[in-house]
Amino acid sequence: MLPRALRLTRSSDIQDTVSSGRRFSTPYTRVYFRYSNLGQPRVACVVGKKVDQLATNRHKYQRWLREIIKDLLPALPPLDIVLVGQPSLKNQNITYQDLKSSLASLPAKLNNK
Repeated sequence: MLPRALRLTRSSDIQDTVSSGRRFSTPYTRVYFRYSNLGQPRVACVVGKKVDQLATNRHKYQRWLREIIKDLLPALPPLDIVLVGQPSLKNQNITYQDLKSSLASLPAKLNNK
């Protein structure tokens, strides 16, 4: 689990990041981000019912996203980041490695924006 200081926990922070932040998409996720004055990145992972009706599957995808982002945190700039799972997570029956490889370029994309 990510330390509390590295998580976006308030729903208002997540909504602000999604509504007023910039975004780009990967094959399986949509990434929203905005600059933060805290000096460290904060992350939230959201997987809605459009991805899968079963809560166990949604939680599995959230755990995958959190684990992947935990490995990428040292390379991320100080941003508020929201990763939103897309329905293609379920439709294509992807594996953890597929998701990890799709997010491998995340630090480079965020550092350039």
